[in-house]
Amino acid sequence: MTVVVLLDIFLTVLYARAGIALLSPVVSQTVWGVFRLVSRPAGRHRGRVLSFCGPVILVALIFVWAAGLALGSALIMHPHLGGGIRASQGPTPTDFISALYAGSSSLSFVGASDFKPQSAAFQTLYMLNSLIGMSVMSWC
Repeated sequence: MTVVVLLDIFLTVLYARAGIALLSPVVSQTVWGVFRLVSRPAGRHRGRVLSFCGPVILVALIFVWAAGLALGSALIMHPHLGGGIRASQGPTPTDFISALYAGSSSLSFVGASDFKPQSAAFQTLYMLNSLIGMSVMSWC
């Protein structure tokens, strides 16, 4: 999932002239379709309603990319909760929501998570997630 999101960001933001992407066209077309549907009753103000579509698409893309990166991290971390990744205090929860929390919190340098990597491999994963998260959010 992480690779798909990073490839989509590359194709959408850094290589936009190619006209190809993976997730962005689906998000953009869905938001545009909703705006077209919602703007029909607006009558002569339809243009004003549609003018908000671009900013909403941008926010939706950032949300989808961030959620995809968090989900990708969670899928990697979930099997290792309680082993390579442990809670700072007390027993380590091993449910998927906890993995999603650990994965999403590892996407920033703040490191406010209750989960700590226990091996060099997971310390590297946390570091890479932080670099990816910082890079993606600074591009957007």
